[in-house]
Amino acid sequence: MSEQSREDRRARRRGLAARRAQYSSARLGDFDAGALAAAIGRLLAGLPLPVSRHVRRWVPIGPSVARSSGTASYVRTTGRVRDIAVSPDGTRVYAGTGKGGLWYSDDAGQLWRPVGDAAARSAVTGGPNSAKSCGSLLVAFGATAADDFVMVGTGESGFTRPARPALAGLGVLAARGPAASTAADPWEPGTGLPVMEGVSAWRMARHPAATPGTTSGTAQDRVLAATTGGLFLGTRSTSGGSAGFTWALVPFSAPSYANTRPMVTDVLWLSTSDPSGNGRIVVAVATGVETPTTEAPLGSGVAYSDDLGVSFRWVGGLAPSATPPGIAGRMSLAHAADGRVYVLGDIVRSATAPNENTVWRIPDMRAASPAAAVLSGTPEVWRTHDHRSQRDYDQAIAVDVVTATGNPDVDRIYLGGAYAQIPVTTSPDTLVSSLWCVDVSGTSLVHAPGVSPPAGGGRPAGLIGDNVHADVHCIRLATVNGVRQVWVGCDGGVFVSPQAGRANSFGPRVTGLAAFEVNFVTGHPTSSHFGMAGVQDNGRLMRVGEVVWEDTFGGDGGGVLFHPVQSQYVLAQYVNGSWECRPLTGFVDPLARTERTQIASNDREDRASAFYSGPSAIRRQGTSTGRIALGTNRVWLTDNLSALPNNTWRVLPFQPASPAPVADPRPGGADTMTAFGVPGGGTLGPVTGGIGPFGPVLTVKWVSATELLALFDKGVVRWTQHSSGQWSTDVLLTPAPLPPPPPGPPQPRLDLSVTTLTDLAPIPETSDFYLTCTGDTATTPGDTCYRFDNATRAFVPTQLRRQLPAPAGAAIGPLDPAQAVVVDPTDANHVYVGTITGVWHGQRSGATVNWFPMVNDLPQAVVQDLSIWTGSAPDSPRLLRAGLQSRGVWEVDLAAPQEPPRTYLRVHSFDNRRRFPVPMANPRVSPVLAPLTVVESPDIVVRPQVPATAPRWQFGTGAITATSNWGARHAIPVYELWTFQTAFRWHFPSVTADGIWTDALADLIELHRVRNSLGTGKRINRALWNLVVGGTRLTTAGALSSASGDPLAVYRAPWHSPGAMSAAATELDLMDHVHPTRSIDRIWRVFREPSVVDVLVHHRDARPLPAGDAKVVLLMRTAPTAAALLAADASGVPGYIAAVIGGGTPAAPAGWRTVPASGTVTHPLTVELSARMPRAVSIDVNLSTEPLNDFAVFLAVTFSSADQAAAAPSPALPAAGSVADLVQRWPYAAMRIVRLVDRPPGTP
Repeated sequence: MSEQSREDRRARRRGLAARRAQYSSARLGDFDAGALAAAIGRLLAGLPLPVSRHVRRWVPIGPSVARSSGTASYVRTTGRVRDIAVSPDGTRVYAGTGKGGLWYSDDAGQLWRPVGDAAARSAVTGGPNSAKSCGSLLVAFGATAADDFVMVGTGESGFTRPARPALAGLGVLAARGPAASTAADPWEPGTGLPVMEGVSAWRMARHPAATPGTTSGTAQDRVLAATTGGLFLGTRSTSGGSAGFTWALVPFSAPSYANTRPMVTDVLWLSTSDPSGNGRIVVAVATGVETPTTEAPLGSGVAYSDDLGVSFRWVGGLAPSATPPGIAGRMSLAHAADGRVYVLGDIVRSATAPNENTVWRIPDMRAASPAAAVLSGTPEVWRTHDHRSQRDYDQAIAVDVVTATGNPDVDRIYLGGAYAQIPVTTSPDTLVSSLWCVDVSGTSLVHAPGVSPPAGGGRPAGLIGDNVHADVHCIRLATVNGVRQVWVGCDGGVFVSPQAGRANSFGPRVTGLAAFEVNFVTGHPTSSHFGMAGVQDNGRLMRVGEVVWEDTFGGDGGGVLFHPVQSQYVLAQYVNGSWECRPLTGFVDPLARTERTQIASNDREDRASAFYSGPSAIRRQGTSTGRIALGTNRVWLTDNLSALPNNTWRVLPFQPASPAPVADPRPGGADTMTAFGVPGGGTLGPVTGGIGPFGPVLTVKWVSATELLALFDKGVVRWTQHSSGQWSTDVLLTPAPLPPPPPGPPQPRLDLSVTTLTDLAPIPETSDFYLTCTGDTATTPGDTCYRFDNATRAFVPTQLRRQLPAPAGAAIGPLDPAQAVVVDPTDANHVYVGTITGVWHGQRSGATVNWFPMVNDLPQAVVQDLSIWTGSAPDSPRLLRAGLQSRGVWEVDLAAPQEPPRTYLRVHSFDNRRRFPVPMANPRVSPVLAPLTVVESPDIVVRPQVPATAPRWQFGTGAITATSNWGARHAIPVYELWTFQTAFRWHFPSVTADGIWTDALADLIELHRVRNSLGTGKRINRALWNLVVGGTRLTTAGALSSASGDPLAVYRAPWHSPGAMSAAATELDLMDHVHPTRSIDRIWRVFREPSVVDVLVHHRDARPLPAGDAKVVLLMRTAPTAAALLAADASGVPGYIAAVIGGGTPAAPAGWRTVPASGTVTHPLTVELSARMPRAVSIDVNLSTEPLNDFAVFLAVTFSSADQAAAAPSPALPAAGSVADLVQRWPYAAMRIVRLVDRPPGTP
């Protein structure tokens, strides 16, 4: 990426959160999540029970985690985490996500699961508010998860209505032990909803003398909530036999301040010596925060109260001012010790001067008249442009008191913001998280020795954000074995430094935290597995495993598509008018005409585009070419993507009167014809400066290769190509006001003045289509889904709006805004609509559409996109996929009326065991290239067994290192580096054993060299190898040991950690953390030594199997050639497995051996198993005596109580059917072939 491109993208990123918010807020519409949950519950309760729970059963397909493909400095991510609560020992962790609810981990963030998934509260006045939108957490940790007292301040704060980054709140959820509860909704019923509805919680603080959960006496639990709508006090008491909080507004009263309900962006409740026992309340208040169109006003300040909020006084130096110099927007507070408080915010000196990111110190907040002073040296936490930045979205401060023997205590401050810039060396990008560590020295902030580096080499002093996703929302501290840990919640999930935040010591803790906010989802033209999703601030993701997806582009993620013919080409939107392609060869984007996004931040057309929009692709009949359309505020078309030289772009004309040709209004990227193709003119309204009355394009959909529908913000237009090549325009819906209604009873009407259009779907073989919108709350409400009848040119209500039952006293059920619609391409009478409540299935009969809820096992989350994958084979599945708000992608097979759970293994990474025999084409490459093979199942890996003898150094006087060229990381000896990392990671837990050289690894290598008197240098030589690989030993608990009797750490499973020394591997672990010594012709070379075979087991059911239920049988055999193994007879394997399941002890099939050779042959999975998280069984096997240079095949078979391997191979195996035939036809079996070699002697 060029430096100009980076600078343009950085400039465009300023204020990006606010623009994203504006888009999201408009699409969501006006709804009451609690009322919807209650209504759908009443509806489902009144329907006949299905014949089986497996009817139309949804299953998740990820992302449970997203790995980076090398476009970012971090290795994996998940969705946005707004707050974290960490137990004092760093073991138990709660994470509050932006829209996906609360998540819990009991193993220091290694794996996560959702808490209270069914939480929903019915609003009083309504609006887009949600109990799953988390703003802040307050957790009092007990001895176990069952003892934890957990409070969730709902509502994601950051921007004022109507442009907030997510959903506002429905009060405060509270419960003891929700993570240990089996209830779908473990929260107490009282949340403060009547007074806190529609506000978002920035922070909560408990009275310093309160005992969590206590309902009376001096220890009565009292909690303050700082929100976008003021300060609230929750008092816990018992009423009617049940304990709960009663919430009340604390009116704000301070000198020279008229607003009684300011935004309160942070709160502390400090203990004092005052005999009243009130403590001192400290609040940060703001007049307002930044919106997509306005800067934050001045008038922020910090105040305190000693009388429970009856009156407040301003902290000296932090009183608000409405004129410069003053403080603007959000501020945050952190308490060190002995009353020392630090404040983070922004000073505006003048109307023309840039904002000054500022840290203030209040030496004693408990003093009679506390005063603050500015500390010099505050780093650039937010990059500011015209007083605008990400300050009100990305802000965090934490403070630690560092005690050193013989030295005075030092206040160490951690700051978090948006992003920062570093020079490229061996890391892939210059953009890292704006995360800082500075020490207080007198009246200045300085870099923290041993933690953050001084300025130099193009790096600013104090920066520690390498390897962390941008956009920091919280920083939390914990202590493990006397060592400080720093936990960070950000737009990429959770990141942890086990070394006090030292630069290059952060690593992700996100696996299983499936909180991705999917905007668009699409399937591959021919693969029933492979797909792509555009995800909010987590990139454009490709599905590369069962639940693992890969961030291929980075940045934000809007519309996505595959080329319909040359399917190795994928096109994806960053935001607005920025579109990118992989591979780059043959592509230029429509606006800038470059292969990478280099659109100027003030580009007219880019700014006129929707923040996210959907593209469309179709194969041109009778040709081998594809046609692609996408929208800005006009429609762009390309017919030659994948050709050389670069593809060309043209805009469809807007000429309702007569057909007209396409044209290129931006030759070479110059915006010379601003009005061409922009709908408008005449009675429609003028097009001025390239901006028309229809607004931006929301999505485009091909009806055929010559007919296209475009959904604009304020209308619908159809373009049709004639045989002459010219295009005619037909305006089907305009932004013009509706005429007066006709006489007679009121009828629902599509009124664009009160609803927001969201999606459309052509009805195959017709010129009709479905149109969805957010609906309205008029007396005679409009629908949320209409069918456009081309014959009458009318939008006909489908009555989806009236499907939910009305509550008592109401004439109609709650509004359920529709977000997405798709029509079954194989049967136009079936339509599917995604709404706030889930997915609705419509069956059309004549003019009537009969609606049925389709939510079996689907989590309660907004459905933001729908797509249907169909195949050409008669037995192909027909997969309806739903992209959910902060819950990933889910699918259901429409071709299977019932789909019982399936426990299975895969032939290759793109095998979803829905098609037999398994297709072997590789969907990531050109369709004409070589297919995949059956010899390398990703579900079977082989690694050295522990304890192991230290492998010898292989490179004499040489070294493993890297240059400043990032590409050099691909040239290093991967297996040897991986071997080193398996031991080194026990010294530095942020190290990932993946065989990849990075800046972070190099930095830690040099640190370890210096600590052990091996000199400086970012290299691994024989001395360091012997020290780390030959000298790192572990206790049984995973602690470093100097005892010679303890085993070496080398080759310990890279997913093990202290406290989790027997953890079962996940899919990502087997993908990234096990490497062969070499791989030739896709066959691993494996050493003849004691080894471990890991077998990853999958289960297609959202409801988990208990630990020990899923089992694996491992068979093996050897031969001089791989071909002989592929042809080996496996026809007896299904019968053998059936006998084993039946409790028998049959002999192994002819020519095969069991592992182990005698005794129990079934290996149970020691943890629970569900579709959300495949897990691995580890099986020891001794390869020491196998023939040198022979090939070995490991054939694994799985089954469970829910799926006892009863399905016969399909098609049936021939007599003496080969193992290659078996694994492609039988979902329970997979294999890996390896070649057995000796470990080289190396250098002692």
